[in-house]
Amino acid sequence: MSTPERDKPEIILKYTASSDQKIKEYGNELLVEIIPLKFPFLEEPLKRKLPVQINYPDYRIDSTEYLIPESFKIAVVPKNISIKSVYGEYQAEFQVKEHSVIVIKQVKINSGSYSLNQYREFYDFIINLSETENSFFLSLTKM
Repeated sequence: MSTPERDKPEIILKYTASSDQKIKEYGNELLVEIIPLKFPFLEEPLKRKLPVQINYPDYRIDSTEYLIPESFKIAVVPKNISIKSVYGEYQAEFQVKEHSVIVIKQVKINSGSYSLNQYREFYDFIINLSETENSFFLSLTKM
């Protein structure tokens, strides 16, 4: 972990991990689940009684490199996506290298005060981001 500048509100964390729970094997094909970003739990709109107040924007950047074994080739990579709304922005970019795929994600939830009438749209925006995040997979084929 490092902090680039003393007065800059940024922390960089680098780590290496492996998991056999994010990979499913189907014959000569591997399906690799892209690790999703987590979003806050939100009440369903019909249960919500108070407006939403977000005092500060929530901005996150995440980059992950998926190393591909030399005995496999990349068959399918998700398409880059960008979502913009009055409630925030989201981007996912997939960069294919020779033996890896780099995934760069950015999400910004705007600060603001959202009335009960606006809450349904805010809720739908967050649910859309969460569903999008959980839909990303890499498909690899054995050479």
